[in-house]
Amino acid sequence: MVSGLLALHLTHKYTNIYQMPTITKSIVFKWKLDFADHYQWSTENKLYNLKTMREIKKTLNGYSIGFWIGKKFYTLDNLRKRLIKIEKIKCPF
Repeated sequence: MVSGLLALHLTHKYTNIYQMPTITKSIVFKWKLDFADHYQWSTENKLYNLKTMREIKKTLNGYSIGFWIGKKFYTLDNLRKRLIKIEKIKCPF
């Protein structure tokens, strides 16, 4: 009987250890690319891939600063020419 109580006590401790806290963050997107709609910039000026929901980091390639989109490198000057502002979408609910 004592060993049964001990097993319940250990199970309770392990359930508290393996509970993971979760943090959610809402992101508002302001700009998108005309050739790839799933790459969008947030209001915090960060680029995200909406298919994978990952942030794309700004990189230095040679002496050029830009982003790797797909398998091709685009400089900031080339990307600024191809940006489209996202229109407000009316949500029915």
